[in-house]
Amino acid sequence: MSEALFQALPGQSLPIAEVAPSFARLAAGEVNSADFRATQLNLVLHLGSATALDEGMAVFADALAFAGRYPCRIFVTVPTDAPSSGEIFRAKLHSECFLAGDGGKMCCCEAVVIAYSPAGEARLESQVTAWLEGDLPVNHWFHRIPGARLRGAFQRLVRTAQRALFDSSVEDANYRVFLEGEQWRDLAHARTLSVRQTLGQHLAAHDPAQIIDLLDKVEIVGSQSLCGETRCLQHWLETRLNDCAALRGRTTHPNLSVIIEEPPHDPGLQIRWFDAGRHPLFTWTAASNLAEAVVDDRLGNRRLQFTLPLRQLAPGQALAEALFF
Repeated sequence: MSEALFQALPGQSLPIAEVAPSFARLAAGEVNSADFRATQLNLVLHLGSATALDEGMAVFADALAFAGRYPCRIFVTVPTDAPSSGEIFRAKLHSECFLAGDGGKMCCCEAVVIAYSPAGEARLESQVTAWLEGDLPVNHWFHRIPGARLRGAFQRLVRTAQRALFDSSVEDANYRVFLEGEQWRDLAHARTLSVRQTLGQHLAAHDPAQIIDLLDKVEIVGSQSLCGETRCLQHWLETRLNDCAALRGRTTHPNLSVIIEEPPHDPGLQIRWFDAGRHPLFTWTAASNLAEAVVDDRLGNRRLQFTLPLRQLAPGQALAEALFF
């Protein structure tokens, strides 16, 4: 289980009964000025038992980076084996202050790390709910939580969430089967924001009817590290091309296929359009870091070849994109 991760995450250990009073003291200014605590939301990060130590630390750092711009109360749940003490829940409290926003205003947030034994999973919802910042939105982020548990122990948490996040580049390809409700957002989709913007802006210069008349097949090729982004772009492109086909009065659309390359192959991210004769119409190629894209456009009367810079979202920005947009 994740005992090592619980021990490595920052925070001062305290009895479960002291968590709520500690929040009250922080809010009253016994530790930090209440002026710095304009909390906007609750963010509950659920780390699954398959989360590696370094990975869990990195995800927690992403949550803190988000809190530095959007002050929030963070909860991190970590499953562990039952400790020798027999405790069902154990807690650590971490408080951190940031210079947030363009004006460099000071803001502070609290993070509670909660270790729960197998016996505590069924009671996790009530325990976390008791500590939430009242009257503020509640958002849950599930990281390596088995999909079946989203319909089990975590079902009520999902149903009451304003947003529920997952990362399709981390989870299994069939993870979406377990997602119910409109509140779900994919962090991999959020990370493709710049890709979608640059593709949309460039292709908008072409007549949709011309695109549909010429286009027969679309291939999207991605590295294993970008498997979620690749599949998200497939869905996004399919939707946009269906819109183009509707403008042309057609109900059919070009054939789209996704190819995920396993290591050591690293194609980055490639989008390739072909006509019926398998001649290339449009290619868009980026390395795995998605820093820039090389475009080869033959859709118009003349061939265009150029490089486009891509704006990479920092992890905290990707969280904001997924939660708010």
